[in-house]
Amino acid sequence: MNNETVRFSLGLRAALEGPEARFGDGSYNAVLVHHVESGPFAGRPEVADILRHVYRNGIDASSRSFAECRDMIDGAIRGRAKELTKELGYAIPEAEGILATAAAEYLDGRFSVTNRRALEML
Repeated sequence: MNNETVRFSLGLRAALEGPEARFGDGSYNAVLVHHVESGPFAGRPEVADILRHVYRNGIDASSRSFAECRDMIDGAIRGRAKELTKELGYAIPEAEGILATAAAEYLDGRFSVTNRRALEML
């Protein structure tokens, strides 16, 4: 992983602290996984590799809290995307790659996928 990806993984984690604190781990995790699977990272192999090891809680996608949490998550992702393209001048394909890898790293840490692999729990 290159330095830019590490930097954006840390930035994404910081940007997502707000919805995590507001909605709590359980709700936040459920909305996060649902949004990532159906949103901007759907189909990205680096993200799919992590998500296949993540438990999914049921969610009520019609609830107001779901919509608010999803919007906060989406805003955090869009903010990092804007930083890559507008402020740092990355071309969209390269920015997408950096952000997808950063998201995979964030999800890996959040759900301890690498640690569970190392302990042969997967």
